[in-house]
Amino acid sequence: MTPNTHETQIQNNTIDLLKNMGYIYLSPEKMTQHRSSTRQVVFKDVLLKQLQKLNGFEYKGTQYPFSAKNIARAIDDLDVLLNEGLMTANQKISDQLLLGNSYSEELIDGVKKSFSLHYIDYKHPENNVFHITEEFVVDRVTQQEQTKTRRPDLVLFINGIPVGVIELKKSTRGTEEGISQMIRNQGHNEIPNLFKYVQITLAGNNHSPQY
Repeated sequence: MTPNTHETQIQNNTIDLLKNMGYIYLSPEKMTQHRSSTRQVVFKDVLLKQLQKLNGFEYKGTQYPFSAKNIARAIDDLDVLLNEGLMTANQKISDQLLLGNSYSEELIDGVKKSFSLHYIDYKHPENNVFHITEEFVVDRVTQQEQTKTRRPDLVLFINGIPVGVIELKKSTRGTEEGISQMIRNQGHNEIPNLFKYVQITLAGNNHSPQY
């Protein structure tokens, strides 16, 4: 017989598990320090710091940082518009997260040359910053209805980029309910601006999660 486990307990257990894996927990109050509004889903201050830390280029035996202009451009380029639909935007962002982008730098002798910039350090995972938040409030696209926001249970970030969303239900409610909620939230009038970055979704109770 499956124990009757409340949603809050499952959520806390999941947070503890991820903290033990190296994720830094941000309370809803602390999370506001990284967002200018509930429309913003990327922690741009974290991303800026990480792009500066992870990236640089070598020229004639000397290591150089990317210019502030190209770091800012890299952050802007990741924010792909949704005018071609969520799936297209997600694919474009996924490609950037996997492959990075190339930016031209003007070098000390006046030469211009392009160098690769990456958002995530896959070779050395310990160089990345992992965050987890709960009740992540995001403004809906439509503001004409009574419900103005959605709040996924848990959101996972790498270097300030939201890459995972988890919806949890108590043990007496089915996983299908969480899946339905996840699909609803991806609708064009909902919070697609979050899901365009997301690489993995998980819904479930304490005994039948699905990703």
